[in-house]
Amino acid sequence: METRLVDVGDTRLAIREWGRAPGRPLLFWHALGDHTSLQPIEAAPILVRDHGFRVLAPDAPGFGGSPRLPDERYELPALVELARKLLDALDLDGVVWAGSRGAEPSACISRPRTRSERR
Repeated sequence: METRLVDVGDTRLAIREWGRAPGRPLLFWHALGDHTSLQPIEAAPILVRDHGFRVLAPDAPGFGGSPRLPDERYELPALVELARKLLDALDLDGVVWAGSRGAEPSACISRPRTRSERR
């Protein structure tokens, strides 16, 4: 497991990563409590070993190792924009989403953007 801080727009998110490219990226969006969720820590090695995923587990803003944002940045449209910026910062396409808050932003990203749309 590798841990790092990633610049995402005007904030930084703590990211834990298991596996490497070309494994299909699985983004586990953690947003509960003041520490990293045990769910990705327990499941990620199995998902990498048995299913070939590259698991990325960001701590959502204000949780774990990611700094808190102003209250209005926790509204769904702002979280969707943050999720898009995170995908761009990590240069990810074809992402599988999971986690306690992962479904909310991902449900609003109706279709994957191509690399040319991100530029």
